[in-house]
Formats: sequence, C-alpha cells, structure tokens
Amino acid sequence: MIDERYYPMSKGGQLSRHTAGYRYDTGVQRFKFTDETSHAMGKLFGEMPEALLHNYQFALPPYPKLYTEFDLLVFLEALAAPKTSDLTKDPTKTSGYLSVNGMVTILSGNPGYAPMHSFHCYCIDAEPHPPAYRPPYCKRIFTSRDTDMPILALGSTFMSPHMTEEIVTDLNGRVSFWMENWVKSPALGVLKEFVGDVRNWWAMMLWLNQPSSLVYDIVPRQRKLTKRGHVVHQPHTLVRLRPGKTYHHVAKGFFKRAAPGGHEVREFFRHYDKTPSCVHQWPLYPNEDGAWQCAKCPEWMVRVASFKRGDWSRPVTRKGYVA
Repeated sequence: MIDERYYPMSKGGQLSRHTAGYRYDTGVQRFKFTDETSHAMGKLFGEMPEALLHNYQFALPPYPKLYTEFDLLVFLEALAAPKTSDLTKDPTKTSGYLSVNGMVTILSGNPGYAPMHSFHCYCIDAEPHPPAYRPPYCKRIFTSRDTDMPILALGSTFMSPHMTEEIVTDLNGRVSFWMENWVKSPALGVLKEFVGDVRNWWAMMLWLNQPSSLVYDIVPRQRKLTKRGHVVHQPHTLVRLRPGKTYHHVAKGFFKRAAPGGHEVREFFRHYDKTPSCVHQWPLYPNEDGAWQCAKCPEWMVRVASFKRGDWSRPVTRKGYVA
C-alpha cells in the first residue's frame, strides 16, 4: 500500500509527518478496495448521485483511526467525472485517505513517483461523534461563496439535480478545510486536482457499512526482502464485491423500499417460538385463545384471517392462463 512507501516532506510538512506517523500504528485499521469494487462505487454514485447526497450523514468510519486506499482513476472513470489526467501528464492513480478522529489527510500515488501528500486536510464533524480534531500549525480557509465548500467537497456530484440549499448549508457546517501555515497563497485555484476528496471518502465509508454485499479478505503482516533490506508490510483488509453481487444490490441499502402494490393476502398459519429441531405433535383443535400448542416444544401457531395489503393506488394485476 502506498502509505508504507511514503516518507514525510522536509519543508514544513506538519500534515505530512502526521500521515507518515500512522504508517505502523497498530490502532489504524487499513482497507484496500479492489479495482472491481472501485469501479462499482463509481457506477453507483455516478448513475445515482442521490444515493450519496441523501445518505452522507451515515458515512461514518467504523474505527476512530482508519486508512483506506483505492484506484482513483478507475473510480472517476466509472463516475464519469473529470480527471487530473485530462490536464496533466502524470495523474494520480491511487489515493489513500487517513482518518484520525475526524481529520482526513490524503496521499497520492503516481506511477513511477514516490507517494505525495497534499498540504491541506479536511475536518469532518458528524453526529454522533464529537467535533473533529483541529490540525496544529494549519490555518482554516474560509470561502467567499456558500457554494465553494460544497463544490470542493463533492466535485462533479455538486452538479446533481438532487443538490438542495439544505445540503449546501449543512456541508458548510459539517466540513472545514485547513491548509499548512507555510503555504503563502492559499488560493482555492491550486486545489482543482483535489476537488471531490470528501465525496470519495464518503463513498468508501458508505460501502464499508454494507457488509452483506462485500467480502473482506484479511491480508496478514508480511516481511519482504528488497534492495534496501527487509521491508515490513502491515496487515490490511481487501474489500471486494461478494460473488453474484453488483452495485445495484448495494444501492438497495441507500433507498427506502416502496410499498408493494395493493393485493389481498389469503389466510395462513403464523408460527411463534419456532423450534426447528422438534418433530411437532399438534392437537386436533385450538385452545380457548385460538392457538395450536405443540405438546413437545414451546412452538405454537395461529390462523391469520385474509386481509388487504400494500398501496391500492397501484394495485397488482394477477395474470393467469387461458385455455
């Protein structure tokens, strides 16, 4: 992973040293998203940006110290979002995000280059967690327009028709942007290639909270012999889609299930205190409460009368066969 190949910058670099200091911290939980998972995330939030805009308040890290890494180019291509490769010759391919008590710093991995750390960070305040840690030796950058911070946080997702004034107001209070003191001209124009980092972070957190659609493969701690000697690789978790699952399966967790069409439910038996291991012995008639009680176990059942269910503004049409 790119954080293990990263060394802090000599100039200034408070955030740089902060990120490098957690490389071998045993309290940091580390996750790496496969290319398949990164592509599926981009497809989901590209085709359904409302899944992120209506659920980012639930994009909470599962651990107070967390490092996640994914292929940024694969994600952005599936998202159909602008890429730094459209503007530069050496684009960022892999991005790593370190979150420590609400403060998120970013690492960039370019092919053929040493990993680079950005000179800015984000602090994300999200209930029910306490306020995010404020980075030392950094100054908070305030923007002149209410839309600047949401654009910086969401990137191209800001252009979604599902954006509302409520979300703009919330993001200005939820996300703060900080830059190291040594930067002379903290103009937002220099951050064009970092736009959307908060969206990327939230996308990964929302996916980590969908365990039914994912498989977590543990990669154990390894020691490898290189030209520079022995190198220790910390254990991490590989995040991939569960076989047979697609991003449509994950999307179901972000949307409220619509009520079924109106239909009648026929009579049926409802069981309580189920005991699957029992070979039941049922009485011939129900008791005075209308229930059948098994003579060998606690399980009992009642007969439920037929009833109507669902949304009758769009009734279900039952189709049969005509001889």
